Amino acid sequence: MQFVQDWDEKFDLHADWQKQIFPYIQNEAVFQCPETKAGEISYAFNSELENSLQADVNEPAQTIMVYEGKDKNFEFRHQNKTLTNIAFADGHVKGYSRETLAALKLKRSTL
Repeated sequence: MQFVQDWDEKFDLHADWQKQIFPYIQNEAVFQCPETKAGEISYAFNSELENSLQADVNEPAQTIMVYEGKDKNFEFRHQNKTLTNIAFADGHVKGYSRETLAALKLKRSTL
């Protein structure tokens, strides 16, 4: 969220989003879920938000920004592989099951 604020409240993130936000985090360990093997992709940025203004996101508390998985496929790694963690466009993070995930927004058409 600090990156977005510094870039005039724009989700100016791309495929290399982890490199872009590294100066704000300064610890590569946060990009690796402890439940994944070294080198596996743990988290993905919702590419539908690329270059969007934060103010243009209609429901930021329900719009996914970063999720566990890749290529718009969620990985359920926690609580016996029934839960996935998601960071939203308003900055909060929450765990979701497959059942509760249906109400969330991943596509830009929902912005």
